[in-house]
Amino acid sequence: MDVLSQILRSHSAGAVLLSRCDYREPWGVALESTHTAGLHFVESGSCYLRCGDREPFHLLQGDVAVLPHGSAHVLSDSAHRRAIPLEAFLARPPEPGPYSARVICAAQRFELDPRRLHPLFLELPSVIHLEHATIQSCAHLGP
Repeated sequence: MDVLSQILRSHSAGAVLLSRCDYREPWGVALESTHTAGLHFVESGSCYLRCGDREPFHLLQGDVAVLPHGSAHVLSDSAHRRAIPLEAFLARPPEPGPYSARVICAAQRFELDPRRLHPLFLELPSVIHLEHATIQSCAHLGP
């Protein structure tokens, strides 16, 4: 087992969440800060991810965004769309019409207490954006 896998396993708290969402315009969903590392994979269409004061990331089909610190963030159909909390978003009836994005979301619960955190976690940025072309060009990222 490689060092990174050992570090991730040692900080894992076990709980995993996986969902696949079809989003129809207009949409914007706000996700709170959590003790989970998040991942969004754009299966089709495109969307924007906003996290803190950073410029929005435009995620295209095949792109992956990893949020290793569980940072609060927004997924939306446009760079500056007003977003509603996840619970309110899920309670709404779906908008009619074709979807503008299909996103697979995953979360892995980690022990993210900074006093116990491995230094590797502290060095990671709040968002890691892997573009589809990068993923395809690296044999280790594809699967």
